[in-house]
Amino acid sequence: MNYSTLYRICLYIVLLIGFVLGGKQITNGQTNQQAIDSLNTIIKIAQDDTAVSRAYVDLSSKLFRSHTDTVITLCNKALGIIELRIGSSSDKETTAFLLTKANALNNIGLVYYQKGEMDTALNFYTKSLAISEDQDDKLGISSCYHNIGSIFKSRGDIKKALENYHKTLNICQDEGYKQGITSALNNIGLIYIKQRDYNTALELFNKSMKLQEEMNDTWGLINSFNNIGLIYGNLGEEEKELEYYEKALFLAEESGDKQNVARAYNNIGRLYRDQEKRAKAIYYFEKSLEILQDLEYNLSIPFVLNNIGALYLYEGDIDKAQDYSERALLLSTEMGSTENISQAAEVLSKILEQQGSYDKALEYHMLHVQMQDSLFNEENTKKIMQLEAKMEYENKLREKKSELEKKQAVQEERLKRYLYIGIMVLLLILVVSAGVFLGLRQRLNNQKLGAELSFLKSQINPHFLFNTLNNIYALVLKKSTDAPNAVLMLSDIMRYMLHDSNHHRVLLEKEIDYISKFIKLQQLRIKKDVNIEFNIQGEPNKIKIAPMLLIPFVENAFKHGELQQKDAYIKIQLDIIPGEIDFLVENILREKKEKTTSGIGLDNLKKRLSLIYPGKHKLSRRKSGTTYIGNLKLQL
Repeated sequence: MNYSTLYRICLYIVLLIGFVLGGKQITNGQTNQQAIDSLNTIIKIAQDDTAVSRAYVDLSSKLFRSHTDTVITLCNKALGIIELRIGSSSDKETTAFLLTKANALNNIGLVYYQKGEMDTALNFYTKSLAISEDQDDKLGISSCYHNIGSIFKSRGDIKKALENYHKTLNICQDEGYKQGITSALNNIGLIYIKQRDYNTALELFNKSMKLQEEMNDTWGLINSFNNIGLIYGNLGEEEKELEYYEKALFLAEESGDKQNVARAYNNIGRLYRDQEKRAKAIYYFEKSLEILQDLEYNLSIPFVLNNIGALYLYEGDIDKAQDYSERALLLSTEMGSTENISQAAEVLSKILEQQGSYDKALEYHMLHVQMQDSLFNEENTKKIMQLEAKMEYENKLREKKSELEKKQAVQEERLKRYLYIGIMVLLLILVVSAGVFLGLRQRLNNQKLGAELSFLKSQINPHFLFNTLNNIYALVLKKSTDAPNAVLMLSDIMRYMLHDSNHHRVLLEKEIDYISKFIKLQQLRIKKDVNIEFNIQGEPNKIKIAPMLLIPFVENAFKHGELQQKDAYIKIQLDIIPGEIDFLVENILREKKEKTTSGIGLDNLKKRLSLIYPGKHKLSRRKSGTTYIGNLKLQL
């Protein structure tokens, strides 16, 4: 064996190790030093330009999470080699060069995506996709669709994001590419979180996590832990939320994944903010921001800036709150991030309202509403897309399972084996049927509960809205300084009623604020000598209740109460004691001159209470002469 032959054998062994350890997508944050060393060796000793260019791109993939600043340089070296050689290469070499070029363009796009330069990133992804499709490179195509979907998700275009993620999922399932499957499942799960379908999101994350554990995919597991933590945060299970964030942080620090360290810090900061542990919250937010700024990871910086701005506003530090929120708005506008623009505009609106700049506050408030509308106007389309995606995914799983069972059945020759399989399938069907039944029952209850709440909101007296607008109009004609504040109060009421009340639970403080503003707007139309009292005993703190539980009593008092006589009054009393709230409304009844449809809101409330607080509430209504008293006692 001569030296040349021995050299080629050694080279191909090194190439094989490098290519096996390399990756099509940048999805695994676990840096493998052995793989990096192998790729560097190929770059130094290989005489084959196709191997060298491929090694540069694979090395950029391995270094992406730990040394992002090297990615574009490495990819440009590969592209330089390709441009010099592709014109004089064989057909086989041309194919190899084109596949490497597509991967290089995709990786460069990821860097610009991280920096928040979405148009530039989309341009590189589109070029990469064109080459991958021309070469029928399935994994390259799936990677591009996934990355393009992430751009549309960041811009709030959920329909296009889902379309691209579904394309990725279908290709990866057909090709058996597990990392691509887990990435698509995670991103689709995040969209379900935005839609508040936490059960489906958790199901997707658990499927993803199971595959990641099989592959020992550290970066994927970090993402899944962070995402599952978000779900438990939305469900109010703070211990589980912190547990998953700390799991994500441990793995991210151990693997040197700075981006996910920053994400975990931000999530932990949000948790402490919700617990009103503000010093800890600021500490984790600032640590997250410092890492993201060092990495120039502009995509996530507005999230952290918005969180810090909102926290300083809550503490009353207006200057700092305004500084962080304005920075968040500037970055978000440059990237076209609809969600972050909405959050920043909402905080700035509240800041300017406190400063007395009502016109500017209203301008930012309208920007917040506009961005919210752009996220929720496609609600029906999103739900259809979700249903189609779920059905398509489940159909594929069923088809694959059916094919596998047929192959196994053909190979089985003994009756005992057939009986064993039959018993197992029967048990599986029973378990799945029971699960489907329980899940269906839970969904029906949730749908019924949602319908009750929607119906309750639809019962709000339109005369209240018309009268309030007329009163505001009168204030405007008089050039009263109360007009801007009245507009903002009405806007807050409508936002709470149409948006905040979609949550399963809201802070008791928000319900109290809603009632207070409702009363103030009602006072615009009634006599000033009507005695209206709203007394609160105890601290609401972080108590959460189902939305729109208390307001029906107050609405009835204004709608059916006697407000014209001299001794007219409305007394509202809220007592907050550990584990219970006691809400009472007392007023003088107006003498009825005709049959009315009163009581719809309270009857609706009775149904909602039986669904949400079975055995944990006491609702009473009684008359004593001309006095009417409504009372709700609720165990928390």
